[in-house]
Parts: sequence; C-alpha cells; structure tokens
Amino acid sequence: MFFKSRKKEENMTYSNESQVEIFTQEKVNGEMTDKSNVVVPLTDMRSEVLMVTPELARVLLASNTGNRRVRIGTVNSYSKSMSRGEWKLSPQGVTIHTKTNRILDGQHRLLAISQSGVTVPLFLVYTSDEEVFKVLDQGARRNTGDLFDLDARAADTINFCSRLMLNSFGSLSSAQLEPVVNSPIGSLSEELIEFCGTTRKGLSSSPVKAAVVTSVLFGTDKDYAFNLYKNLILMDFDNLPLVGKAFLRQLSTGSIDFSKSNGSKNTYVRSLKLFDEVNKDLNVIRISSDVLSTTITKTSKKMKNLLIKDGSINEDWGK
Repeated sequence: MFFKSRKKEENMTYSNESQVEIFTQEKVNGEMTDKSNVVVPLTDMRSEVLMVTPELARVLLASNTGNRRVRIGTVNSYSKSMSRGEWKLSPQGVTIHTKTNRILDGQHRLLAISQSGVTVPLFLVYTSDEEVFKVLDQGARRNTGDLFDLDARAADTINFCSRLMLNSFGSLSSAQLEPVVNSPIGSLSEELIEFCGTTRKGLSSSPVKAAVVTSVLFGTDKDYAFNLYKNLILMDFDNLPLVGKAFLRQLSTGSIDFSKSNGSKNTYVRSLKLFDEVNKDLNVIRISSDVLSTTITKTSKKMKNLLIKDGSINEDWGK
C-alpha cells in the first residue's frame, strides 16, 4: 500500500483534508519515471511530506510491530520540543513498510506527536524492502559541538550548565541550548579551553569545567580560577593554593573520585568550593548531602537569574 496526500499547498505543506489515499500497485507502476534516472524502482521506495496529526500518528502506530524498544526520554524530549513550537521539517522523518504498514523508522516521532497533541510536518518514506530497518540510524549523532561549531570540550560545559539551570539531565534541544551558547557561559566555556585545552581524566570533566565557569560568573577572579584549573590539569603542585593541593591529596587517597556512582552533581559542588577564591586557604574540602542539595538549588537559580538579567535568556526559557 502507498499513502499519498491529495492536496499540495503553495507553500509546500500538505492539507489535512482527506489526508491519505490508498494507491493500488498498478497505479504506482504507472508513475514510473525515465528508467535512466532510476536508482531504486518507484515501486520500492518513494517519499512525501504530510502534516501529521495526533490522530494520524496513532493510526500509523497501530501497525507498529517488532520495532526497537521505546525510549521514553526521547519521546518526552521530542514532545516538549513540539509543544514549544521548535519542531522543524527535516529529512529525518518516518519510514513505512508498504506491504505491512510497519513503522521501520520514526516511532518516537509519532509517539511524541500523539503525546503532545500537536500537528507537525513530517517527511515520510515508503519502501517495500523491510531489510532497510537493519541499516537505519547508524550514522553519527550530532552533538552540541556539531550544531554550533563549538569545540566539544566547551560544548559539554555549556550542556552541563544548561541542564543544571533546567534541572533536567536529559537531552536538550538546539533551541534551548542556543541562548546559553551565546551567553557569558558560552564565552567563558570557550575561553577556558583556549587557555587550557589539555585534558586529564576526571579533572577536565564537564562538572569541573562548569564549576570554573560558574565561579567566574559569580565574581571569582577569572585569572585565579583559570590558572587554578590549568595547574590542576598539569599537576603543577608547586603553583597551587592550599585548597588545590588539598583537592589533589583527596583525589590521590580516594576521598574524591569522578566515577558515575559518585555523581556529577557531587563533583560539581565540590569543585565550586575549590574554585571559589575565598576558599583558597582550605586544607580539606568536605561536602555533606544537605549542602549538596542546597548548593545545587541555589546555584542553578542564581545562574539562571544572571542570564535573565544579562538578557541572554527570558523567564520562559526552556519551558
């Protein structure tokens, strides 16, 4: 079976009136083009753009069997993007098997349309080759650095700060990230990598770099914070303040670790204390669970308010 939109608008979108029409195989065969230009026969693959309503999404999903496990986080992320009006038409859409109507690719997009209640344009591809399913989604996923032409080491810092302000450690949309990329957080993240691009396991992780950026944003002298970070990365023990030496000692004894079980928030809060210049003469860094929770809440709120005041984001950013 082939679905085809009946009415094409002047602006290249498609009408939802009588949205789909079933074409017979004979009809499709009659639409074959010049064979010298055909790579894949028209009967095997074709495409179109449809305005997919929540109702149509549910109809298409009714034939969705044997697909990949649904990632709820992905559905929620897409749904929120659609609700915020950020969703754009792209070549990444939905692929449908013409003989069974099985969804070979795009189930998360359709689930998000159904969940959000929003109608969006989607690029639909129809194919009779079910083996296509095995080779879909094998390309490299674009990260923040790819989207905004940023060094990946700066991009992960911006990502961490953005997630902290939104209290969401899932994936963020480009529309959510762009204002932060163009804010002082973005500038400081890039400056830090230009100042010290050397990496060292744990010490150059995104929570640590985010703590450097946050400290400077909150008033710590940039030269102090940047040099402390560089000296830690280079293990320049002689040029570290007491708190830096204490940090490395605790790291060597296992009191500080950067494992996932320890939590990125714990690393971030501990590093905030490290890079705050008022703590330069501390001999040990201790963080209780109560301090951890309170610091995360206060810091994320203060960071967001500074960006609102700066004009980088508005009150409704990320919602």
